[in-house]
Amino acid sequence: MTALRVLGVALALWAACVWHQSFLGQTLLLGQRPDLVLVIVVLTALHTRPAVGALTGFVGGLLLGASAGADMTALTATRAVIGFAVSFVAKTGFQTIPITVGLVTAAATLVAQVALLFMAPPPDIGRFLAATMGTAIYNGVVAGLLDALLRRIVNSEVD
Repeated sequence: MTALRVLGVALALWAACVWHQSFLGQTLLLGQRPDLVLVIVVLTALHTRPAVGALTGFVGGLLLGASAGADMTALTATRAVIGFAVSFVAKTGFQTIPITVGLVTAAATLVAQVALLFMAPPPDIGRFLAATMGTAIYNGVVAGLLDALLRRIVNSEVD
């Protein structure tokens, strides 16, 4: 990745973190909140090599954990593993059209949140699992829409 593309991904992660903590922290969309940082991690991982996907996940988890006051170990570990895994799976050659990007993002959200459930268990597991399902659906829809934009920033041919 070139320096300009790294700067673009860093800016996207920062903007997603700020928006997640300010705007989305106050409002609910039909009772659920999308996780924009995880969406940026998955979209970046889909179009880069596994090392970049893991690094993006680590930085995204670090930013989100630091801004939310959450368990940074669990967030950075789960996001880094998801970034690596999504990038590794993306190298199998499936087409990155909006529907597959949405499905991969929804599945990655489910896996990341279930891993987070085991690493840092919440007090109300039922509510956490219900919120995870809603977040996965929202993340899939948002990722399908944002993929065209982020594909211009992160180009896999440059890696």
